[in-house]
Amino acid sequence: MILKGSTSGNGGLCSPCKGGEVHAQIVKSDVEGDDVLYTALVDSYVKSGRVELFEDAEDVFEKTVEKDVVVYNAMIEGYTFEIGQQVQGQLMKTGFFRDIKMGSALVDMYSKCGRTEDARRIFDYMPTRNVFSWTSMIDGYGKNGRPEESLALFDRYDSCYPVPNYVTFLGALSACAHAGLVAKGREIFESRDIETNGSQEWSIMLVWLIS
Repeated sequence: MILKGSTSGNGGLCSPCKGGEVHAQIVKSDVEGDDVLYTALVDSYVKSGRVELFEDAEDVFEKTVEKDVVVYNAMIEGYTFEIGQQVQGQLMKTGFFRDIKMGSALVDMYSKCGRTEDARRIFDYMPTRNVFSWTSMIDGYGKNGRPEESLALFDRYDSCYPVPNYVTFLGALSACAHAGLVAKGREIFESRDIETNGSQEWSIMLVWLIS
């Protein structure tokens, strides 16, 4: 019960050190870990961003008896992140690393893996950016619990560049919805007349924002 309690609360197993300590305690005490605990360990190791811990994530994943969508998603993100790091390492040896399409793809990949700091480093390093790179960073912040950074970046984009497309607006509205910033969301929506292409997602986001 004590070990299971380590996976809950504000901190959870977000720290790889804490996750490693719990994992070591399971092994040393010959305690049979359950799937909830194993899933938390996998998530902890993957989100650490440290490649050397990915083998530990794989080991725990194999021990998870009832694998659900959460643990599978964690492993997929881990594999994506590991491959992305390898690709980035190769790109840095070439002139392609500063290419806008390559940089935007890396920003998108890191954002979707929850690695917003890595995404921002790539974003800031890019000599030029397009709507895709801006949108990936704005949406990445919003979906990873950092709505303030998302909206700050959206305001910066909005003041310097042409009107964002509706996907960029969805990212900003999503950040407002997650943070409960209804007034800001209404301000963003009412200040622009954009083509939504009949997107159902756009309508859902508006309902979510005002509900």
